[in-house]
Amino acid sequence: MRIDLTIRAAALFGVLAAAPVAAQEVLAPPVAPAAPEAPAAAGSRIGLSGLTVRKGQVVDGDVVSVGDVRVDGEVTGDVTVGKGDLHVGPDAVIHGDAVVNGGGRLLNEGGRIEGEMRVNSDPEPAAAAGHTPGRQAVGIRGARSWLGSFSDGVQGLISTLVFGLVLAGVGAALIFYALPQLERVSHVARTSTLRAGGVGLAANFLSFPAFIVGIVVLALSIVGIPLLFLYVPFFPVALVGAIACGVVAVAHALGERTAERTGSYESSKRNAYSYTFTGLGILLAPLVVGHLLEMTVFLGWLGGLMQLLGWMMMWAAATVGFGAVFLTRAGTRPGWPWTVRRAYDPFFDADRRGAETARGAHV
Repeated sequence: MRIDLTIRAAALFGVLAAAPVAAQEVLAPPVAPAAPEAPAAAGSRIGLSGLTVRKGQVVDGDVVSVGDVRVDGEVTGDVTVGKGDLHVGPDAVIHGDAVVNGGGRLLNEGGRIEGEMRVNSDPEPAAAAGHTPGRQAVGIRGARSWLGSFSDGVQGLISTLVFGLVLAGVGAALIFYALPQLERVSHVARTSTLRAGGVGLAANFLSFPAFIVGIVVLALSIVGIPLLFLYVPFFPVALVGAIACGVVAVAHALGERTAERTGSYESSKRNAYSYTFTGLGILLAPLVVGHLLEMTVFLGWLGGLMQLLGWMMMWAAATVGFGAVFLTRAGTRPGWPWTVRRAYDPFFDADRRGAETARGAHV
């Protein structure tokens, strides 16, 4: 019995001794989880369809992308965007430059950009370090819109004047060396406008196929292969020359019609030079007015409409003139009887007694 009591007392003592330890393990506070480590710095990133630098992420290098880019983290280098927008978040930090190309925008929502901000490779930076967040380089481009519009108008005006001088030179050469042929083409363009326009309109669609067919025919024949070296450059040159002569002939017809309406058609000052230059001025007037209006910002839309009207008039003159050149075989044949008023150049030949008229003749 004494031994049984001794065993029970020892067991009770062991239980009481282990109770504080168990209680301590139960009442001990839970261990807090370890804090997540900061994301490791990534090297330079290149994206082909846009990319994003997340908040807390560090890019140890440059960011280059084709497409939209959003930066909410930190970039130690430059950020370059092509064909897209650059969004800079309020917590973003870019230690280098922020460059947007291809017509995109730079949208700063309050982030810090220590380098320069450039949009469309503008020569001057849009903002430097310490400038007010949110400023965009697009504002500089808008401020330069008036100067750009004026520059475009001046360049267009100069190109139009050069184009007019070239046509005037072609017209003067035709009057001096081939006045009868020029008058034949001008007469057909004036009296058979619809027919000449139809032929010229068909030539707009058939000239290139005819050029290709000629190349194929010459290439398939043994004799024609050497002629390819002449045909390939000659065809486009001849086509452009025919169009230029047709435009001059239409200008001659316009000037002649204008002289008739003003009552100076039968005056002693009548000559082919005044007709041609007057007609060219009429054809080029809408283009000149359009470029003058383009120099302003608020009338740029009207200048665009005037330029469109001018090019439509030039296309119509080229179409009708080319058809007249084709119908008259470059002015060598009228195709039907018509009246030749004069066979001399009054600009160089002031003696009217030497003039020979061939009214009613089939030239």
